This record gives sequence, C-alpha cells and structure tokens, in this order.
Amino acid sequence: MIISDDGSNDRSKEYLRSLSDPRIRVHFQPANLGIFDNLNFLFDQSTSSITQILCQDDVFSTPESLQQIVDFWNADKNHDVDVARFNQTGDAHCALTRYFEQNHPPTLAGSQLLAYMYVCGNILGNLSNLSLRTGVVERGGGFSQSYPYAGDFELWARLAGKIVLAVVDAKVITVRRHDATASSQLNLHGELLTQLGSVYSFLYRKITLENVPVDLLCLFGTINFDSQHRYIGLKNLLITGDNSYLKALNQLEDCPFLLGSIQRKILAVLSLGGRIGRAQLGIYLLQRLNNQSEL
Repeated sequence: MIISDDGSNDRSKEYLRSLSDPRIRVHFQPANLGIFDNLNFLFDQSTSSITQILCQDDVFSTPESLQQIVDFWNADKNHDVDVARFNQTGDAHCALTRYFEQNHPPTLAGSQLLAYMYVCGNILGNLSNLSLRTGVVERGGGFSQSYPYAGDFELWARLAGKIVLAVVDAKVITVRRHDATASSQLNLHGELLTQLGSVYSFLYRKITLENVPVDLLCLFGTINFDSQHRYIGLKNLLITGDNSYLKALNQLEDCPFLLGSIQRKILAVLSLGGRIGRAQLGIYLLQRLNNQSEL
C-alpha cells in the first residue's frame, strides 16, 4: 500500500506516522500537488504490475474485495485487459445509462470505446472503481494538471484508442458520497465546463460511426452537454441569482460537437433541459455502434 498525504490539515498525518506495517509506504508532500499530480506521483512510486486506486473517501466493500481484484487479473481471459472498471451496479435511473449497463460488451477498445465515451461520458467513473496495469498511466503521458477538474476523463479519452477496458459487475469498492467530496465542490460556478468541452471535442473528432450524419452527432452532443448544463445554469440563476454557470457555458463557442448558439438555446427549451430526446438519441447511436461492431 502506497499512501501520499497531499497536505492534509486534520489528524491524518498523526495517524499515518503511527503506522508500522512494512507493507505500507507513506509519503508526505511538502506542498499540495493537487489530485492529478498526486496520482502521477503515486503511479511513479508503484513497482507492481497492477495498481488499484483508492481515494481517501472510499473503502473496500468487503474483506474479500482485494482478492476479487487479484482473481480478475489472474484469469487467463483478461490477459489483454489494460483497465478494469469495477462496481457496474445495473441500477441506474437514467435510461441511457441503464441501456449502457445492460448492453455494453464485456470489453471495449478502439473506436468503440471512443464512441461509448462520447455518448455516455466518463464510463470509467469514480477513480476508486479502477484497477489497471500500472504502465498505462505512463503510456498516456500521465494525468494532466491542465485539467484540474476533469484530469481523469481527459487521460482516459487520450488512451481510449490504445487500451482495452473491461467493465466488471463485481462491487469491490464503496464510494462514499457527501457534500464535501471533490465532485460536489469543483463545478459550482461552471469551472468544469471548459475542460469537459475540450474532452468531448477530442472524442468527437476521433469517433467514426458508419452511416451516422455528423449533424446527428452534433444534435446529440448539444442536447447531452449544452441543454443539460443550461438547465443547471438557469436553475442556479433563479435560485441564487448567480449567472456564472451560464456565462461559463456561453463561452464555449469553438466546440465542434455543439450546434450554433441560437440552436443551442432553442434545443435547451425543446428538450426541457435535455430531459426529452437525449436518452432516445443516445440509445439509437449506441445501437448503431453495436450493430457496426457485430458486422
């Protein structure tokens, strides 16, 4: 176990200094590195062929969790897998996510993985869901601090055409949710939007869906991204009077996967903030993708 204390200000240091188990290596950062440089540091320290990420808020679900992870990587059928995404629950409320959970292949790679990420977003999910071959991070050039809020999604997008991802049902990690988690705090004023727009633009340029018009991909991209975030921005404006979220969204003018400014606003109204048409169009694209893969 390799632990990096990235400038904690509670009693974590006191506890970590009390550990004497020789299997645990603790590092204390003299200055805060941020989530993704800290991850780069930890991967540099790892000498194992396989690394399981475990963020500070999360825990193994059972005493058998670590053995389940080891068994997965020891199975002959998984020798080509680069990244394993555990905790595929199958209880999603969103129709598009539910379709993905029920219909995805056991492994995704190449253009198929790129397209799934464009339609479904960061399907690798929370970092603690992930177990991977340690060298994968270095192969991708490491996590980028240029994306302080979306650094994981950006790295997986860069790697999507070069890795094999396994989506595994087994629940091995409990991801704890509370108001102080990074995911709850990092996008209050739209700070995440520019970075997400950049990642989706990258995926849009890379994917190939046969016999699917580019306009259809842009229509989905607009409803999936702009319409949903426009609803959030309008809600923030009405409740708090803060328009910073909408301002951040309106500044995204150069994203190739989005329709024009006026069309974006019209679609946000017609789709009721992405609530109408998004899931159906996304499912259609995934069906075309699955049919294309079977040919």
